[in-house]
Amino acid sequence: MKTLVMNVSGNNHKPVGLDLKPGEKQRDVAVKIITFYKPDLILAQEGKKVFYEKVYRECKDGGTQYHYVYNEETGILFNVVDWTIEKPKADLEKMYDELVHKNIISRESELKARFHVLILKSNGTDGNFLCVTYHGRYTGKTKDKKLDILKDFLKLLCNYLEDNPSLSLILGGDFNVELDDDILQDLISKGDPNYDNDLLLWKLFEPSSHANRDLSLIPYAPTGNRANIYDHIIVSSTINVSEIKAVDVFKKIKELFQEVSKEHYPVILDHDPICVTFKIDTGRV
Repeated sequence: MKTLVMNVSGNNHKPVGLDLKPGEKQRDVAVKIITFYKPDLILAQEGKKVFYEKVYRECKDGGTQYHYVYNEETGILFNVVDWTIEKPKADLEKMYDELVHKNIISRESELKARFHVLILKSNGTDGNFLCVTYHGRYTGKTKDKKLDILKDFLKLLCNYLEDNPSLSLILGGDFNVELDDDILQDLISKGDPNYDNDLLLWKLFEPSSHANRDLSLIPYAPTGNRANIYDHIIVSSTINVSEIKAVDVFKKIKELFQEVSKEHYPVILDHDPICVTFKIDTGRV
């Protein structure tokens, strides 16, 4: 299964007196990347409906036809030729409300608008996935607060995975915070200091051997286009990653729009997509 994680927006720093038409260009670049890699799944952030419609119209052939779900912050495109879907967003939102009511998740996290989710069930033997795209808050939050919000999001997802042990998690997005696996495991394992009872994430549910809740951050080599790496992918230990790479989006912009100077590339797109290929480890499900 091949997945692209991609923020399809630029930095909005439009140069005065120069009409770059960044919206049109960013969609052209994104479609070029999608057409080249032909992913089964695209976890997108900051895409507008016109982007999803363009992919639906232009990125199809005999073995590929993308459908999509989206909201203002995030969206998911998937190849309907190979996958059957379920839409669990309402179930996760209900679970979120319940965890907030129990003071397990902070009401201030305001997560509902920050993610989208699908269950992809293979029409072959590739397995069943809980596919989640996430766009972390950029402004108005400190790094520690962003990590607290992410911790709440992981609590929500792990509770859902506990109830659905046949699903393996694919979580990708623009987290808007730097992250490594040590930080991730710390978020998973330690209690939230805002709660007096110091709840441990793994003690929110009954003891279980389900490996789908054993999560790890997949490292990759960045291109060097950005000073900070905010785009990440987290998967269940039931998933074997065979390849992961960052796509040099500046190189793609240069190929398509030679008239645009390099200093303006980030106006068009300022995130390098992540391309990852993996499969289910059936022995651990």
